[in-house]
Amino acid sequence: MMSFAVEVDGRGRVTIPKRLRDSLRIGRKVRMKVEGRRIIIEPIEDPLDELTDLVRGSKLSSDRAGEIGRAASEQLLREARR
Repeated sequence: MMSFAVEVDGRGRVTIPKRLRDSLRIGRKVRMKVEGRRIIIEPIEDPLDELTDLVRGSKLSSDRAGEIGRAASEQLLREARR
């Protein structure tokens, strides 16, 4: 089991150490749950990461890619709220 002590900044943010992000394949979004006095952070598969890889190799216009990205982000947020 890995254990890390991290600081909370003035805005309440923490940085997940890179080694942990890499080992858990944490992308741009996570789900946070509270259980008692514990905060559970779980990776969420982010379709935007996959979309970004696809767009890099395609001929989509940047406007269309942005539109698709916004739609995917909205869907991801809806799923994270469940």
